[in-house]
Amino acid sequence: MPEIDREILDRAMRWCAESGRPVHEDVLRHALLPLGWDELLAVKAILADPPPGRDLSPADLLALSRGVVPRAGAAAKGAPRKDGRAAARSPRQPPGPRIRRARDRVEPSTPSPAAVPSIDLLYQESGRSVLDRMVRQHGANRTAVLSALASGWSAGGGAPTSADLDRLLAHHGLARGFAERERALLLHAFRKHGGVVLRVARHLGAAPADLRGAVARLELAGPVEAIREARRRILDRKATLAERARLMDEEEESLADLGLLARFEEDLRKRLPEQLRALSGGGRRPTAADLGRSLSLSRAAVDRLALRFSLPLRPAPPERPGRREGRRGAGSPPARRPPSGRAPRRDR
Repeated sequence: MPEIDREILDRAMRWCAESGRPVHEDVLRHALLPLGWDELLAVKAILADPPPGRDLSPADLLALSRGVVPRAGAAAKGAPRKDGRAAARSPRQPPGPRIRRARDRVEPSTPSPAAVPSIDLLYQESGRSVLDRMVRQHGANRTAVLSALASGWSAGGGAPTSADLDRLLAHHGLARGFAERERALLLHAFRKHGGVVLRVARHLGAAPADLRGAVARLELAGPVEAIREARRRILDRKATLAERARLMDEEEESLADLGLLARFEEDLRKRLPEQLRALSGGGRRPTAADLGRSLSLSRAAVDRLALRFSLPLRPAPPERPGRREGRRGAGSPPARRPPSGRAPRRDR
């Protein structure tokens, strides 16, 4: 198949616009792609002359190049009349009343959506530029490239799959470069998110199963496991009770993904009761506020820990309404002090 160059596209778009029917470049490209060399030369010959009618579409352009008269709606431009005299016009009847009835109303028909071109067209030479443009725009993110393909192309009536993308890349000689860029992208994402698969999948917009398959396909199991093991060692060094309680509340997803959740839960289940016994004074159980101050945790985090580990915390006593105001009334303004900060002297 010959490649559709920029010149013929511009001439065809200008030809349709002069006939009163502007068209998009993708529509023209889709109509001209299946043509051979001889048919394309015939189209160029038609484009050398001005359009012979009004409202001519790319299909009319192809019909004219094959010697077929366009549809009846496209009347010849400036076609001479059979006789030079003006046709006699019938006298116009006076307009009568126009009656509109609800039962005579015809609902407007919904136009059918345009057919999505097949992905087989991308195996032509022009498909290489389409793939290059997608890779430049989305990088080596396979999920984003497949989404861009699915928005404009179809594969057997459905969305293109990862195998379709691999076949296209191999056909145009782009498979090796794309694999290297995809490998670098995955390693960077795993280092950024500490080897947590769920966070990397969320960052790339991919499913965790697809991400694990990409790691195996690109032979990255060893480097990824090294990143995950380094993250495990960093988390294991955080051995204080406050650090592990905070990790349990804020990094539960990471601990579960790295296989540390059960170990941290067992450690906290042993050490939290000891912390409560240390905070007990005079035989009274500590409150959630006491435990939060000792572990530097918020009240919501302490409540979640207490619910998770069934901690026997004493409910906080209700605060008395006039406790902070002291002896003065709640509405009385505070006493003013001099700029030096000392209380004013009273005259004896």
